Amino acid sequence: NSLSGVTYSGSGQIFTNNNLSVNLNIQYIGPMYTAISRQIKHNQVKNAFIINVGMGNLSYTDSKIVDLKNYKITGSALGTYYSIGFDHFISKNMALGIKLSYITGLLMNYNLFDGNTTTHVQLDNNSYQSLNHVSLTVGLRFNTSK
Repeated sequence: NSLSGVTYSGSGQIFTNNNLSVNLNIQYIGPMYTAISRQIKHNQVKNAFIINVGMGNLSYTDSKIVDLKNYKITGSALGTYYSIGFDHFISKNMALGIKLSYITGLLMNYNLFDGNTTTHVQLDNNSYQSLNHVSLTVGLRFNTSK
């Protein structure tokens, strides 16, 4: 995201007509358990429910540009992943699906790079940063099994 003409305060001063750009990335990497329940009619799969549960690393990167000065915040946390989906097969090897996913995690510390130095920031219990995320996905799934 980017925005021009931003007014903000800092160090006891008020800054106006500034440019602000933010690029936020939260990524889950970890093992997952998958359970699939299929509805079969006339020897063909018609529908499938898919449930995923996992626990792994949740990485956080926030790159900011404020008045042409670059900042980068990086950190990681233990994350959990949950999803439930439904596939409706439109042919033997292709399904139209929908999936609701929920990722949870708390960022307790991070590293702040201001263009010159890196500072490690430890957050207190009341300031932990939530990395929770909900997403809804719709798409086509291709089945290559026989």
